Amino acid sequence: MITLIVGTNRPGSNTRKVATLVEEIYTALKVPLHVLDLAKLPPEIFSPASYAEKPKAFRPFADAILQSSGV
Repeated sequence: MITLIVGTNRPGSNTRKVATLVEEIYTALKVPLHVLDLAKLPPEIFSPASYAEKPKAFRPFADAILQSSGV
């Protein structure tokens, strides 16, 4: 599966708008696509302690990238 990354948390983000359009196109083509919105990253990932041990809430984000055939 391809993972599309939305890399901003700005309200009204053009990146998010484009990602929504791309998602609609892939859906119409019946091509599996996963949208990974970095605005939904858990806040604890930004703690310096997360370098030593990743928070459990981060696992779905890591798995999405690791299981992708393309990003």
